[in-house]
Amino acid sequence: MSINHAQLRAFHAVASEGSFTRAAAALRVTQPTISAEVKELEDAYAVKLFERIGRGVEITELGKALHEITRGSSASRRKPSSCCSPRAASSAASFALPRTRPITSSRS
Repeated sequence: MSINHAQLRAFHAVASEGSFTRAAAALRVTQPTISAEVKELEDAYAVKLFERIGRGVEITELGKALHEITRGSSASRRKPSSCCSPRAASSAASFALPRTRPITSSRS
């Protein structure tokens, strides 16, 4: 399974901006588009990257770790579009895949 470029870009924008609305404005797309991309990414890997609190958002520890990957090198930080390079996507995929585990019931 590979990470969809649009999903990774949407995640990075929300993590960087701290808001789905500001991320949408930064990427010049609608807020529902950003929300859908992030939700699809979370669902695909059965992870939670953000805690939604009312109208706010707080990045999870897993989200922080993934954001470090999407930020890339210090040179990449000067070029916002570089967060979604094939190298960043590859690193993000290798990061996310081993950490997903099936949900198991504690009942016997």
